Formats: sequence, C-alpha cells, structure tokens
Amino acid sequence: MLGCGALSALGDSEGEVKSMRTTPLARGRGVGTLLLERILDEARARGYSAVRLETGTEEYFSAARSLYSRFGFTECAPFASYTDDPNSVYFGINLV
Repeated sequence: MLGCGALSALGDSEGEVKSMRTTPLARGRGVGTLLLERILDEARARGYSAVRLETGTEEYFSAARSLYSRFGFTECAPFASYTDDPNSVYFGINLV
C-alpha cells in the first residue's frame, strides 16, 4: 500500500476528506495527487456540491497544504464540529 484516504459525508450535499496519507516511500511520487483526484471524483459521483478538510499548520503538513491549493482548495472557516484551533487550517472547494 502506498497511501489511503477517505471521504466522509457532511450532510447531503458536502463531503470531508478524512485521513489522507501516503507512506514515506510514496512521498513525492504523485500518490497524493492520485488519491485526491479519486476522492474528488467520488465526491462528484455522490452529487456533493463541496468538499472540506482539516489539516495541520505545522511545517510537516506544508506539502499537503500545497497539494490542496493546487487542486483549487482555499482556506475556509471551521466546519461541522471543528472549532478555531491554532494547530489546524481548514480548506474547502466548490464542485459545482
């Protein structure tokens, strides 16, 4: 296995990217890109109008934040049960 990710429902019209990870050997090889493409394809197939996610603010998460930005995700306010947290940043993308 090179990586994994999940899409969770946020009501009827939105989803959340959950726990997207790649193995150390897979990093920098496009695995994260493929995972995110597949997750967004599934979100569209489910009819979601938007996808949200939470990730860390630490330097360790900079590659993930860059990946999300390249796909068109932009920073947004906390959603669902999340609250303001200095260790978290929230992103969203509209699919329609």
